[in-house]
Amino acid sequence: MASIRDLLRVGRSEPGDMVQHTVGNALVLHHPYQISREAQSLALAMVADADNDVVLLDLGSGIPIGSWESMAGVLPRRRRGIRLVACGQRTDTAAMAGQWLSERLNRTVIAPDGDLVRGAAGALFVHSKPGSGWVRFRPGKPPAWDAKRYPAPVWDRAATERRASSSTGEIEPLPGGVWIHGVRTPDVIAEHRGRLVADVPCHPETMTVLLGCPGTEPLPLDDVVRFWRDLDPDSRLRARFVQYGELRVPEGELFGQTLADLLSTRVVCYPGVPVGMPGKFEIRTVRADGVLGWPPFALELGYSPRPHPNSLARRPLLLSHRGPLQWTEEIAPRVYWYAPDAVVEVIEAGLWVRPADEPGNAERVRATPLDPADVTMVFDDTVPQRTARMRELAADLAARIDRAVGQSSALVPASMLVPGRRPGSRAEANLMPALGSPSAPPAGATHAPTGPTAIPAVPAIAVPVALPPTGPAQPTVPTVTSAQVVPPAQVVPTAQVVPPTQVVPTAQVVPPTQVVSTAQVVPTAPEPPPAPVEIPTESSIDGPGDPQAGHLPGYRPPARWPLSSVAAALRAAPPVPAPAAPAEPAAPAEPAMPAEPGAAAGSARPVEPAAPAGSAPLVEPPPAVASDPAAASGPAVEGASAVASDPAVASGPAVEAASAAGPAAVASASPATVAFRAAGDPAPPAPPPALPVAVSTASIAGPPTATPVRTGDPATADAPSRFRLQPVATPETSALLPHRGLAEERAWLRRSLSRDFDTMASSVSRLMSEHPGMKAGGTGSADDVLVDSVAAQLFLTRRGAGIDAGLRSGAVGPHVPLARCAVSGLSRLPSVRGSTVMRTSPSTEEWHLYRGRRLVTDWSFVTMLTAPCAGQDGDTDVLIWSMTARRTALLEPDGDERVEDRVVFLPGTHFKVLDTAEPDGERRGAILLREIGVNEIDDDGRVDQNRLSLDELAVTSLRRSLDRWDGTDARHRVGPASAGRFGTLPGLVGPPARKKG
Repeated sequence: MASIRDLLRVGRSEPGDMVQHTVGNALVLHHPYQISREAQSLALAMVADADNDVVLLDLGSGIPIGSWESMAGVLPRRRRGIRLVACGQRTDTAAMAGQWLSERLNRTVIAPDGDLVRGAAGALFVHSKPGSGWVRFRPGKPPAWDAKRYPAPVWDRAATERRASSSTGEIEPLPGGVWIHGVRTPDVIAEHRGRLVADVPCHPETMTVLLGCPGTEPLPLDDVVRFWRDLDPDSRLRARFVQYGELRVPEGELFGQTLADLLSTRVVCYPGVPVGMPGKFEIRTVRADGVLGWPPFALELGYSPRPHPNSLARRPLLLSHRGPLQWTEEIAPRVYWYAPDAVVEVIEAGLWVRPADEPGNAERVRATPLDPADVTMVFDDTVPQRTARMRELAADLAARIDRAVGQSSALVPASMLVPGRRPGSRAEANLMPALGSPSAPPAGATHAPTGPTAIPAVPAIAVPVALPPTGPAQPTVPTVTSAQVVPPAQVVPTAQVVPPTQVVPTAQVVPPTQVVSTAQVVPTAPEPPPAPVEIPTESSIDGPGDPQAGHLPGYRPPARWPLSSVAAALRAAPPVPAPAAPAEPAAPAEPAMPAEPGAAAGSARPVEPAAPAGSAPLVEPPPAVASDPAAASGPAVEGASAVASDPAVASGPAVEAASAAGPAAVASASPATVAFRAAGDPAPPAPPPALPVAVSTASIAGPPTATPVRTGDPATADAPSRFRLQPVATPETSALLPHRGLAEERAWLRRSLSRDFDTMASSVSRLMSEHPGMKAGGTGSADDVLVDSVAAQLFLTRRGAGIDAGLRSGAVGPHVPLARCAVSGLSRLPSVRGSTVMRTSPSTEEWHLYRGRRLVTDWSFVTMLTAPCAGQDGDTDVLIWSMTARRTALLEPDGDERVEDRVVFLPGTHFKVLDTAEPDGERRGAILLREIGVNEIDDDGRVDQNRLSLDELAVTSLRRSLDRWDGTDARHRVGPASAGRFGTLPGLVGPPARKKG
């Protein structure tokens, strides 16, 4: 190496060519006033070396030859060795510099020979060619290979080189272990490789062996056997197998048991992929699509080979576990005290709530395998008298577990479990018997007037009806429909269908008890189309806001996002009006006053023509909607069949019920109308006998562009509605994550925020290093997680109010890509299962919109608290039973924007209205909601009626939370700048704010 030493000594160094700074655990050598961002990030993540000084060379674009002597001059002479790491354009010079520094300083230098790969929790992995790794340079001695990883685990030499395991598989070393996978789909392999490199920690004592890859062909276990035969006895004891993808195992067999039988020895398996820090990691299950799921309570499972090929397999032993709750006392191995009459036992599938005395079916419960999709909460039902008690405790335990992902717990009675078969993820649907109390009639069902001649109620039917030509009204008509009349291009709101009637002239006097009138149809004033959303922001992330900010130009999502910065695009202005308010369900038919003799049928109040409708309003149909063509063409609604063939009506927009099928269903919903009907509801009853009814033909006169409005409602007759239901989000306005990924949105956000992004990213990077679980919830790289987390933190500031306003209004704007990144970032935060609350004072219109509703969907973020705030004023408590709301404590901003105990429901969440009670005097009002999952709504958009027991459980828990909070003093949780983030009820759009001046 003399020639290299002579080469590096050419030229004379200038004073101050290289300077040193201590960053984290590393000594960084760099040019004066020029330390790169890569060097800062790498130095902060470096793990301290107990035997060597960690030195990081910031090469940048290159270092002049004369600077090498200056570099040696700033390093002290001591007996400790040097672990040398280089970053910049020429990282391959680290090995050459290591040899030179060893001779120059007379110190041992360990440097990487190959590409340096950064792993989880600061691990450094050198891998690029055969023989690559960390090389030890000593003065006067030849270089010697030292290790593959730093910090080096005890099993490091067992996994150093990539080699083929078969013609279709290979054994690949990773920073955290070994990965045996196929080679036929390199693109899929590369995607998962990035995630495993960044997430799987390098444990010093155990070697993680991942088998298979999601989205590829099943891996033969012969490849695993070949890998096993090359391991030394000590490495075999340290191996921990993980089923990461599909494997070729016999049907009905567990992969751990099959592997133990093939290897003829005991093997230890993880029930999922380890993520986090080496000394404090957690296990995450692997779903069928490769996304990491929930953290199981069983951490290590031991499988023993069968003594004979035809003998039954033994139950896997639970070697290590984590407790269900931190404070619970472990009274026996894996058994924790929970109540005076119950204990909680950790099993492979999840948790088992049972009496202290072990039931007779204990082995069957313990043999139940884990379900990667859901947490299984088993409750004992061997004693019928104690089943209800065990079920209650299991539900209470499920509500208290703080899971890192948002899957709902599946409550399963022990009698339903089958040994060796995973419990179904929908097992909670069969949990509880039907309630004894009679169920309430479906919302939207009509009720006839009471009295001796009351007309029986008929389920509401949404029927589109064509308008007759305008002109002088005739005194009589041959037939008439009682459905509300709308233009052909619009979808009719919830209409009331009355029994078949015998039409009589309007001049005939009929007793009031036998008169039924239809709701009048009058046009509404035209409303402008949705304007671009204006999102309040500031001129920069840290700078003051611009009070004279202008309007945002019209925004349409292009193939490439605009290069204008968010600070310039998101101006400080209140939200603008959204599209026209959706029509409400029609009220039940009311008795009309008898027509006066000689009154002209056309003497109704004249209607004013409206502007052509740009888009039909979105209305929510009632729970019971008849879709039978025969019902729409019966004698009560003549002409419906003709309207059904009208292409203008048949191609009308969809009603809001499409949202109940979940975000994915809405994105792909067809323009056809989607209707709700509760599962198990009977078919509409047959029409009753005809009765003479007086009908005013003036109620159906009007231009074709008129929008139906109930004239009996003063809120709609005198003034436009201030509050309305949110329109269903379209693919262009929805914050739901697109199937194509978020590459365009993330690139746009980086370019838009520019330097402000780097400012926020530095603090977020520190949080990610302290909480590695933030990177374990998706398939993206660490850089993608950083961008999403920055967007989520930006949303939690005061600028998030404008994002919510834009999503509620359904307008297009730069808030959409920002919201999508925020959704991805928030999805990685811990979820909360339990009661959430906020206090507000709903207006009369808001109470009116919520009264009688069963389901609301919010297409924006819903912000709540886990406990009341003393600073929130309001006469009503809004409580939501949460299953997937995200805790935002990790990303909360500082200062007056901070909100303690904040939780956020992601856009597209469905809420079931359980109870509403308006305030009355000293009594506070209450609105009780329950978050419902997509699995509670079938493909037809019908809500599962078997979940009534869950409604009862949620109501009980919410009321208990209210009672508990009443006995404690609330404290201030919401900062002054974030007070406006609360108050809007889920699923509604507030009134447009007026600009000053």
